[in-house]
Amino acid sequence: MHITSKNKKKSSKNKTRKHKLDKLIPKITKINDYSVLFLPLPNCKIFYASAIIYGGNIIENKNNSGISHLLEHVIMDSWKKCNKKSCFHYWEKYGTYSNAHTGNTEIKFWRQGLSKYANDIMDYIATIVVNPFIYQKSITKEKAAVRNELTTYFNNPVWKLNNFMDKHLYTKDGLIYTNDWPQQIKNLKNIKKNDLIQFAKKYFHQDRILFVVAGDYNKIQITNILKRKLKKKQNIRCISFNPSCYTLQKKVLFVKHKDAKNTKIRIYFPSITKTFNKDSHYYPFISQLIGSSGNGILFDELRTKLNLVYGAKCNLLNNSCGHFFFITISTLDKNVLKVLFKFFEIIEKYKKNTISDKKLSHFKNRYLFNNFNVKWNSSGIASFFEDTIFYQLRKSDKNILSYNQILKKIKHLSKDKIRNLIRSIFNTEQCMVGYIGKKKVNFTIKDF
Repeated sequence: MHITSKNKKKSSKNKTRKHKLDKLIPKITKINDYSVLFLPLPNCKIFYASAIIYGGNIIENKNNSGISHLLEHVIMDSWKKCNKKSCFHYWEKYGTYSNAHTGNTEIKFWRQGLSKYANDIMDYIATIVVNPFIYQKSITKEKAAVRNELTTYFNNPVWKLNNFMDKHLYTKDGLIYTNDWPQQIKNLKNIKKNDLIQFAKKYFHQDRILFVVAGDYNKIQITNILKRKLKKKQNIRCISFNPSCYTLQKKVLFVKHKDAKNTKIRIYFPSITKTFNKDSHYYPFISQLIGSSGNGILFDELRTKLNLVYGAKCNLLNNSCGHFFFITISTLDKNVLKVLFKFFEIIEKYKKNTISDKKLSHFKNRYLFNNFNVKWNSSGIASFFEDTIFYQLRKSDKNILSYNQILKKIKHLSKDKIRNLIRSIFNTEQCMVGYIGKKKVNFTIKDF
């Protein structure tokens, strides 16, 4: 295909930009004691802004479980410029996208749109987080939305397993009730306007928030907006970003579901190791190695070779509690015992033996393939850095690597190092096994 000189010039600019981003190790800027992460992308057409707040389920208790989720919904419409109407209607003409979510240890709000609307987007994100205008009509509307959302989860009975395991997994009240939908629905009707206002005042302050700004923007203008909007709050108590969240109990839990067509298995490997420690950059690779979708060691052993399961997935959760690996497997009732014994046999195998050169090459290439597909747009670069930096806000010696540095670590990852990582991550002495199905099987903590 013929490339014009204009296209060649554009291609050269993109390569130069990507080359710089590959080596980028961003630093936090302080504005009125609030943490701001500036990620400049020259010539990027899309502007992205987000706010991540330390909180979510972890700061709740049994009687207000779900308040963070409701507040998340209400705050999205809490900009005075929306005139007590849904902010969806305000932003409709701008063609922007936005969303929010409540997690175990964080609440996140984000919006992105064309770069020419950068100042408006930044004003919106900063205002709703530090000075939300909460009104009753929005609360009533969003209570109905949250109730509908929670009741849809009842359609999948696996929520009962998740809820039961949470009761044994966590030490914090708020986390214990993370998946307790009946309790959250019960609480929903008792949450008042003043409860939401006071909750936001108590927890949405400079010690807990990271703002992320990415794209092609006027930094002076964005900085001035943030200086106006981010008013310092006094007498703020410093909080720990690495609380002790897990019981670390070795258990086998069963939930009976008489109408189940198969059995769902969950296997948890929590750790109190600090998030983003010296080995944490290897964890996504280990997760893919063990159980990436349609691939991975578990899929190969349990599906391809033995035909015991349809799929076996290993997920990684990083948050303020530490890192948390969990396995999800679905199998026929008759195969539950075989699958459980085989799973732990596989883990023990790779604790003792190194993987083959062929497997190592395969998974490294798969990892590199997935990461070479990283989109260096505003939301892509933000998602690459924001969690890493957010969960290290209070650390003086932050463990932040560039894209190139991470890929280099994976390229040089040895078989011995992988074996050592599997040994430390999949610690069966603090492993929790749970399953939901028709029949309980003869499997106890003595079996792993």
